[in-house]
Amino acid sequence: MCTLYEDIEQENAISMLVVCTESKNVHIVEPKQFKIIKTILLPAVPIVARAKGTYNGEHRIIVACRDATVYTIKKATLTGRVIEMETQIVDMRIIDKDIIIAT
Repeated sequence: MCTLYEDIEQENAISMLVVCTESKNVHIVEPKQFKIIKTILLPAVPIVARAKGTYNGEHRIIVACRDATVYTIKKATLTGRVIEMETQIVDMRIIDKDIIIAT
């Protein structure tokens, strides 16, 4: 689970909740009415999600999965880019344009 800014990237700005489920879904939840506005189906069960950018602008959601793969969601659409790790993923961070993965 993580948050994604709705319009502007500021500390006090409205954020959307990004929720990962055991059924391989990533849900983006609208904060005003608590409605799921977008659901993305992944090929594997997600364990860690990190987001960068704004929902109404340019954004990326990076999701690490149980099968030691990392997927990229760009503009609420799963891209074809996959990172495969040799060992299980413990955590990850997005720093500027880099993805740091702890195994």
